[in-house]
Amino acid sequence: MKKCSTAALLLAAIASVSAHAGSACEFAADAPDAHRVQPGDTLWDIASLFLHDPWCWTRVWEDNRSEITNPHRIYPGQLIVFDRQAGRLRSLTANPNVSAAANPPIVARLRPSARSTALPERRPIPAIAPPLLESATRFRLASITAAAGAPRIIGFPDSRRLASAGDLALVDGDLPPGTMLDVVRLLNSAQDPDSGKPLALPLLRVGKASYLRQDASGLHRVRVEQASAEIMAGDMLMVATTIDAVPDLRPSVECNGKIAALLKESGWAGPGDVVLLNRGRQDGLNNGNLVAAMKHVRIGANESSQASRPFSHPVATLLIFDVLDQTSLALVMRSNDAISIGDAIGPLHAPD
Repeated sequence: MKKCSTAALLLAAIASVSAHAGSACEFAADAPDAHRVQPGDTLWDIASLFLHDPWCWTRVWEDNRSEITNPHRIYPGQLIVFDRQAGRLRSLTANPNVSAAANPPIVARLRPSARSTALPERRPIPAIAPPLLESATRFRLASITAAAGAPRIIGFPDSRRLASAGDLALVDGDLPPGTMLDVVRLLNSAQDPDSGKPLALPLLRVGKASYLRQDASGLHRVRVEQASAEIMAGDMLMVATTIDAVPDLRPSVECNGKIAALLKESGWAGPGDVVLLNRGRQDGLNNGNLVAAMKHVRIGANESSQASRPFSHPVATLLIFDVLDQTSLALVMRSNDAISIGDAIGPLHAPD
């Protein structure tokens, strides 16, 4: 039954094509003199252009069998010409070597038509330039307790000393299976400039790893998926965290503290650098808060003069992006002076 239905549909289609090819396929009065085949064109399209009926594509093919041997293969650059004296279409293959006399220019008749172009996808414009945020993605914080208990890489198969993307690593410690992991390296510890007590530890992200399995020895195997530096024994593994590419900016907060460390080797920081603050969540800071870094100066005849008075003025804007209870990491967004350890932090629009 199904075969008969299919055959009936085919006969109907053939009959329809034959009917169009017979009496209905008349050249349009406003048919153009010529059409240059474009990528994506078909005989169906060309029939619509010259004959106002796409079903008449067989007429186009019949008039050009000498040059269009396969109706499913026409080529960009072929010129379809309406020979008005003969009342037929003919195809001319584009040939730059043919003289102008042998292949005179064709003047095409144009007719009004509507064209539509899809607008490019609208994407949000980031509030912060992505290159500036790249510095923030390199660092994260960990409490002293969390860092002390973190699993660590103890070596690599084949007795290699270093690893890069695609290599395997052996890990000792309590490692959650089936998770993506940050490979991190401990930076210099920092102390609170006010109390002298140790603060949470700043970590440098050096790569990412995926968990594979646990060996009979109890060691875990991971695969290094990304590496921004060579992975080495002693590097720690922590469940991966991400930095939002477009963080939600929050209002400035009334928070007074100090810069406790610079996460770079030089003694000063500027735009794109990351600093460690001695204030955190318990002081009202959250990811996305903006605070000011301030310099203290004295106004007067000289610093020892009793007539002089202390004066603070903001020199940089900091974006908080990683917060623990008592400390946080901040990205220097802009500055008009170098900032250093011990500089104060406060509300973004601190009064003079």
